[in-house]
Amino acid sequence: MRNLVRFVLAAAVVASVTGGLPAVSADRAVAAPARQADDFNGDGYRDLAVGMPSKTVGGKTQAGAVLVTFGSAHGLTGKHVTLTQNSPGVPGAPGYQDHFGGSIASGDLNRDGYADLLVGAEGDRTAGTSLNGSVTVLWGGPSPLRGGLALPPGPAYPSRMFGASLAVGDFTGDSAPDVAVSGQSSLRLYTGTFTRTKAPAGREVTGPGPTSGGHLAAGDFTGDGKDELAVVQQKDTFVYGQAPGTGDAGSFTAEARLAGGDTVAAGDL
Repeated sequence: MRNLVRFVLAAAVVASVTGGLPAVSADRAVAAPARQADDFNGDGYRDLAVGMPSKTVGGKTQAGAVLVTFGSAHGLTGKHVTLTQNSPGVPGAPGYQDHFGGSIASGDLNRDGYADLLVGAEGDRTAGTSLNGSVTVLWGGPSPLRGGLALPPGPAYPSRMFGASLAVGDFTGDSAPDVAVSGQSSLRLYTGTFTRTKAPAGREVTGPGPTSGGHLAAGDFTGDGKDELAVVQQKDTFVYGQAPGTGDAGSFTAEARLAGGDTVAAGDL
């Protein structure tokens, strides 16, 4: 437990991230997943995704966008693409204060060798509900980010703000990526098989406090081969993980409670 506390506290003190540095043929996965969690076109070089949640799109104020700039052996290039909910293959439609790009994360979800981009839009109106929020997966590939899939959002209610923060990690220890999504008062975990046409249904994670939503960061803080999830609220930081020897997503619970903050990041500090 000493290592757990040390690494998460250091991350909480040092970090302040709202975005990230952090798509393919059919649903069939190839043998090797992407070597870089943010190489969307599979050329071996990291790409840069920047959220622009306040951008006006189609006359809709703060509808939001994401700018992706592609990397090379000499660094970032002039090749880039701006993605909105008006872009071909992107689910949904831009709306007033959707804040598409308010949170971003990346990882090779369908394990086809190309990194995929996850985009949160916490203000999106879904299921006819204002500020319910949405999360879109944009698939990587030789011609990347031209098709997408919306994650099943679960229960809808006003001001839920689903997608306020995102994290990708291997929380179940099966060497496959899982996705955590927070909202105003919820935390949802997606484990299992992702394809270009279907995502796991996800499940709500119950927290020890009155709300389990907050800013997220994933990392293997204990060195056990599984990632843990740090959930930062104003007064508390809860670290979620699984007990040794368990692989069931239902056993994903809070294992530590630390001082809170505003934002969090994890890394090899």
